[in-house]
Amino acid sequence: MKLRTASFVISICVFAGPLYGQEVLSTDEIVKGLTSSEVVGKGISQGLSYDQEQAIDEAAALGKSITVEKRRLVAEAIRDAALPAVDFQIAFDFDSADIRPDSQGILSKLAQAMMKPELEKARFLVNGHTDAKGTEQYNLDLSVDRAESVVAFLVTELHIDPGRLVPIGFGETELKNRDDGAAAVNRRVEVVNLTFK
Repeated sequence: MKLRTASFVISICVFAGPLYGQEVLSTDEIVKGLTSSEVVGKGISQGLSYDQEQAIDEAAALGKSITVEKRRLVAEAIRDAALPAVDFQIAFDFDSADIRPDSQGILSKLAQAMMKPELEKARFLVNGHTDAKGTEQYNLDLSVDRAESVVAFLVTELHIDPGRLVPIGFGETELKNRDDGAAAVNRRVEVVNLTFK
């Protein structure tokens, strides 16, 4: 097993116009990022088809046994539907899925956003992503654990209905910076509004 970096660097970026690259987002900015009908680089959101929703649910149920093909289909469904998404770089303890206290504040803002009228009935995909260090299976396992850890925190600490959250791990398959597989920006948790149309 290869060593991982000590923790994620905390920063937040949004796929929604001028908010991209901000270090700290307000609850209202998170709501805007998760409700924008025009997602930068994706066009107008078309929403998911029934078959795409079923594929996502099936992929999430597989957990660590998800196949590369299933992960690819989910990633394509998200891109094809142009769903609004917000990326969070959450700090975890070294080589674990334990969320560090300095990331709990942004998760609290995320939960507040999820309770706003614009999002209170929405369902979200919580995607775990890693960099390309380590083996593919190790990265998949870690990404699943971290996505599930974020969901558990939102449910147990912040009282979000678990039926609204679908955790899935992508490991290193969806690098944000493909030119530098080890870049910190690749280690992230992405929240996608599955019910946006």
